[in-house]
Amino acid sequence: MRACSSRLFALAWLAAGAAACLPRGDPPAGRQIIADRTTVLAGIVPPTGDGTVRVLVMRSSPDAKASDVYVVSVPSNGAPPSERRLATVEVSFNGICLPGAGACFVHDARGRLFFTTNYDQTTGAADVARIDPVTGDRLDIPGGNYVLSPSGRRLLAFAMMGRGTVSGATLYEADDTATVIDGSDVFFMGEDVYYLTAQKDLMRIVPGGAPQLMASGIASFGVQAAPLLVMLARPTADPTVNTFSILDPVTLEETPSPFGSDRFTVSPDGRWLLNVEYNSDFSGSTYTFFDRVTGTEDVWEVPAAIAGGYEWRPGHDEIWIGDGQAVPPSTVIKKPGVPPVSVAAWMFPLSDASGGISSSFTRDGVYWFSAISGLEVGHPRIQVGSADDLNAPRFDLVPDGNLNYAYWQLADGRILIPTFVRGPTRTDIFVIDPRNGDTRLLGTEGMVTAVGQTRLLATLHVVDGLGDLTAIELATGRKTALAPECSVGAVVEPQGADPVAPGAHVAYQFRARFASPYDGIWIATVP
Repeated sequence: MRACSSRLFALAWLAAGAAACLPRGDPPAGRQIIADRTTVLAGIVPPTGDGTVRVLVMRSSPDAKASDVYVVSVPSNGAPPSERRLATVEVSFNGICLPGAGACFVHDARGRLFFTTNYDQTTGAADVARIDPVTGDRLDIPGGNYVLSPSGRRLLAFAMMGRGTVSGATLYEADDTATVIDGSDVFFMGEDVYYLTAQKDLMRIVPGGAPQLMASGIASFGVQAAPLLVMLARPTADPTVNTFSILDPVTLEETPSPFGSDRFTVSPDGRWLLNVEYNSDFSGSTYTFFDRVTGTEDVWEVPAAIAGGYEWRPGHDEIWIGDGQAVPPSTVIKKPGVPPVSVAAWMFPLSDASGGISSSFTRDGVYWFSAISGLEVGHPRIQVGSADDLNAPRFDLVPDGNLNYAYWQLADGRILIPTFVRGPTRTDIFVIDPRNGDTRLLGTEGMVTAVGQTRLLATLHVVDGLGDLTAIELATGRKTALAPECSVGAVVEPQGADPVAPGAHVAYQFRARFASPYDGIWIATVP
């Protein structure tokens, strides 16, 4: 087994029999800001424009039941770094922050961090504090139940009545203006907040705005995203029966549900509604498409062989369904008003690491993922191909016998995908062009840390959790080693929309297999 001391250190046995490591060769790239094997890298703070890099680290408390979180400020003028303790966090709740985890805490758009400061394992009660790592300003969230808007600019902190029961919430705007919400079903849909009052009024609060009445007399409501539509249920004289309607949150136009229920989905452009009814004798199902513009319907009787969930193709008015009874398995595509067609491959969802979703399509809906063999043993042969041309060639996305856990769609349309045989901590990292199948191996036996528009940061050749921290140019595959052999974890300082921008700061943890002067937390830059 390769030891990281093989390149960096020479063993010198002391008379007492203890082992020591002496540095040999070039040190890791950048600047060492903490020389300590036990300090754990916990994140990096978004830049504030003052030229100071702020790195988060953790150290265990003496009783090992909690850990102290510090912010280490590193001035750009070369002055020594300084430390300040931010919070003491519960290890039992934040125990995932281990060497290799990198970023361990949620932060909002202003870089303020959320820490679980108290957690009762018996009752499940938790307390959370939001702390500004620059100023130290603190907001306590009793009960610990909160959610950020997608942009991170707005915060909902929920009031708890015990046993997990929510009683209203407080909405904090980007400027920290607070609005107390006395209602139920409070949640973000995009950046807007929706909730239901005790008087059964549906309300909305847009960023920086006041509560706005959307509809009255509402028993319950739901929301369909992309495009946004609100499904309303109103009570009738019969307490077991509701009437249903659809509210357009832009025009505030309300129309009755064509299906008499809220059990439907919406096409990506909002024009088509789809209701699925399963036959009581399991002989099949009925798919009813309703055109919101013309009021016409397309009813599709689907045999029982075509079962399972369907998926709207992003950006297109068509659904795709897997046909598990076909030999080989196939996928059926149905467009409203057009007879269905099929393709001899099984649609296969993958996790989009850059978007946090699982889908059988790339985000733009241009390409789809499929499996054509190995389904029965859990090792499918996964391919990618054009979703517009079903006769176009499909290309292997994952080598035969390999597994994967996620993919990234790059800025140039190519797909980056790590694959593995034995485990996700030692993956081979490929990039494939779905237009022609051109495939390139970027790294082996490693883990992806971050994927940017032109750069990839990964730890390669991992052995026992240690590896080579490497920056890789996505266009050329050229590699630059930042920390050879003994990198544990890394995190990149956010720079706008590019997660790995050239020149961005990288904080990483170096831990040799034996005690070394190189051990500790380092800062380098993306080449």
